[in-house]
Amino acid sequence: MSEPILTVDDLVVEYPKQGGWQAALRGVSIALDAGESLGLVGESGSGKSTLALAMLGLLPDSARVGGSVKVAGAEVVGAGAKVLNRIRGREIGLVYQDALVSLNPVRNVGGQITEVIRRHRPGTGRREARTLAVEALGKVGITDPARRFSQYPHEFSGGMRQRVAIAMALAAHPRLLVTDEVTTALDVTVQAQVLGLLTTLRSDSDMAMIVVSHDLDVVRGVTERVAVMYGGRIVETGPTAAVFAGPAHPYTAGLIASIPSIERPVISFIPGQPPTGQAGVSGCAFAPRCSLGRERAICHESVPGLLPHADPAAERRSACHFSGEMPV
Repeated sequence: MSEPILTVDDLVVEYPKQGGWQAALRGVSIALDAGESLGLVGESGSGKSTLALAMLGLLPDSARVGGSVKVAGAEVVGAGAKVLNRIRGREIGLVYQDALVSLNPVRNVGGQITEVIRRHRPGTGRREARTLAVEALGKVGITDPARRFSQYPHEFSGGMRQRVAIAMALAAHPRLLVTDEVTTALDVTVQAQVLGLLTTLRSDSDMAMIVVSHDLDVVRGVTERVAVMYGGRIVETGPTAAVFAGPAHPYTAGLIASIPSIERPVISFIPGQPPTGQAGVSGCAFAPRCSLGRERAICHESVPGLLPHADPAAERRSACHFSGEMPV
């Protein structure tokens, strides 16, 4: 079997705070093969974006990082600028939540895309790079791409800017694309268009994709597998359809129950607040908010591992001492 395009092994990320350290990630491990799609979901502060930034070596210098992140076999943790510049763009691309942040407002969009192409495709001339950039704009659904090549970000709508950002991220044909809350600022119709575009591009190129989102409907619609994060850990993982149909962790069940529907128009919520990440917390981080473990001593004394749940062949895992009490 070929080597996974992404391997994250026991990743720990901590930030300095008030003379100590605050944990953002606590021993996260995932792997992703070519062509696979993975959703990362969880509340704000669960560690989703930190994990995404760690994959690209974009964590701040103040962060203390342990464990391993390998992209196409190259180690990211502790890597120097030369290695990171080779990995970014060529092996892994990133699309941010707000395209206005990732696009330079004083340069036309075509020039920004050609820069990516020439940096990661040595020997590509200006004329060829322009041709490839126009093609990239066309692939993401920008009409009249040759004309719009010379336009600036403010001349595009929000949805079109997001398409430009995707074109720029894909210009060097990365093997893995990471999208971080890519549809948050878009209306529902444009969201559907962007998500459909990402799905088509992934299937056409056998590219792996990670979708970081707090929107469970987005993840359910475009990913094959999902990893649910809480308190800097992955608490449940498995095929997206199976996890949504029968969550094995109480936190996952709470997230899914919070999605309003025609059958359940009343909005549900998980009581309490997410953990702060401070050191010294024992047991399951979700225990204070959990209906299964709030009164059980083991939940406050022992951190549950990410163990197989129900049918191991289904590749479902849950970090809960009592996941057997959850419906499958």
